[in-house]
Amino acid sequence: MTERKVIYSQMVSLDGYIEGPNQDIEWGKPGEELFQHFNDQDNNIDTHIYGRRTYENMRDYWSKRADNPEASKEEVEFSEVWNNIEKVVFLLQLKM
Repeated sequence: MTERKVIYSQMVSLDGYIEGPNQDIEWGKPGEELFQHFNDQDNNIDTHIYGRRTYENMRDYWSKRADNPEASKEEVEFSEVWNNIEKVVFLLQLKM
């Protein structure tokens, strides 16, 4: 049996929020050095695990980011890596 490592990662503010007051995530945009860290980390990952909403947000942004002429070198690299990684998406259905 092959051992696999699970790495949990999430960008969150010190007070526990993922998005800003207007439901934007611009506050958490990493600089060049941090972006390169994420790119290096994702180059060693074979599967991402997402909830449905996070996956849809990531897909909508990163699936086309490499084609955007305003994208930085790091964004293009991350987009290409992200699009090639296998993804598992969970859908939670609540019964009332």
